[in-house]
Amino acid sequence: MPFHTLPADVRKALGIWAVASFGITLIALIQLHLIPRQSVASISPISTVAGVTSRSLLTVGPSNANEIKFIAPGSLINADARFLYIHNKSAAFVPVIAPADGTLVYAAYKNRADLGPKLSAPDYDFEFQINAVSKYRINHVTKPIPALLAAVPVSKPVSTAPGKPLTKAQTSPIKAVAVKAGQRIGTTTGTPGEHNWDFALFVNNTATCPFTHLPKNIQTTWLGLLGKDRKVIKGTACSVTGQY
Repeated sequence: MPFHTLPADVRKALGIWAVASFGITLIALIQLHLIPRQSVASISPISTVAGVTSRSLLTVGPSNANEIKFIAPGSLINADARFLYIHNKSAAFVPVIAPADGTLVYAAYKNRADLGPKLSAPDYDFEFQINAVSKYRINHVTKPIPALLAAVPVSKPVSTAPGKPLTKAQTSPIKAVAVKAGQRIGTTTGTPGEHNWDFALFVNNTATCPFTHLPKNIQTTWLGLLGKDRKVIKGTACSVTGQY
């Protein structure tokens, strides 16, 4: 018998039964991992603002937090206001960790010869593209992993100074290197004097506090390391500003 010829109350009952059966089947399939949760239409889509999803842009911190003494926003220490300056607890090597999946787009081997050996030594700067509008930069990597080292376009450190920027030929990677969030990409002692190194995140070419883009469960750890004057100062704002 065609469905439309059934009595109204019967059609209504059958409709309710069909919806309930579909819902139960769908839940079962999700639990069995036969249908990804993200593909279910009833789940709200991830919101997108200027090309950035509401998921955490970064996955992990840039090192082991327990090996960091404090982190100073550049704006508080008369340095580049786009960066955070991570100060190690000692002169020992600490791991440098990729905070997000990314592709190498900048690789520099340089030395601030104008500062002298007590303040500067040859080291590496790397930049990774996360997506179309987001990238992160880590400066002063002492010992990169072999894959990154092989992508650096120069074999000897380039002397640089204020007003003497590196050229594209000196910083364009020989090959694109993909890194994964949580991957160790090198080690660093930081700069010779302060044992610090630089970390920045840019979204739409504007500096933003990288730690606010971490998962909520680890934001507190990294924001709690902010300070100046060689120590953590509770309540220090993660104040970064400036354009790429």
